[in-house]
Amino acid sequence: ELFVAKHYRDLILGFSTQGSIGPVGIHGDISLTIPFGDGALAFEALSEPTQFRMVVGADGRSPHGTALMAEFYVQSFGADESEDYFRTAMDQRVQRGDYWTLGHAYVALSLSQEITPVLYLGGMTILNVMDPSALLGPSLTWSISSGVDLAAGGFLAVGNRPPTVDLLSLIGPDGQPLSPEQAVQNIDSASEFGLMPHQAYVQLKVYF
Repeated sequence: ELFVAKHYRDLILGFSTQGSIGPVGIHGDISLTIPFGDGALAFEALSEPTQFRMVVGADGRSPHGTALMAEFYVQSFGADESEDYFRTAMDQRVQRGDYWTLGHAYVALSLSQEITPVLYLGGMTILNVMDPSALLGPSLTWSISSGVDLAAGGFLAVGNRPPTVDLLSLIGPDGQPLSPEQAVQNIDSASEFGLMPHQAYVQLKVYF
């Protein structure tokens, strides 16, 4: 499957495929984002380097109610060093939702186990292989009826935490607060997922 899209001032070209090897499903996606600063689709108008991203994965299910999926994801966009995550997070592409990861390479795993026909235990892990840091997501889902599910879970952030920031370091020589662009120069982000808080949730899903 091929696709072409125009997003803001970017031209996006991509290829997607899926299939199986025996009982194991496989999938892959690759895309190129070509930025055009003035909106003209001409290569002499390129405003930034072309960006690349790719994901490959596999999934399988056992006859005992176990489902497992694994993926490897890489992107050319992102911070080369962990101390640059804050600056990367301020990029317009992150701000508008084009990217939510700030590094270059990740491994993701998800596991679901049927405990009873109406109760499922799940878990996921996203690992930044360059830090390393990780986000762990355990969950429990109860299918109350054919149209109602109740889920509970959380996200556990694992990674080096940023050091405590001296508030005086965020004040400029003129006594005024530094701009966000200036302030991030004084903050070491340490690791990507170490920036995130631990979270918990309860979710009610109703289907019509």
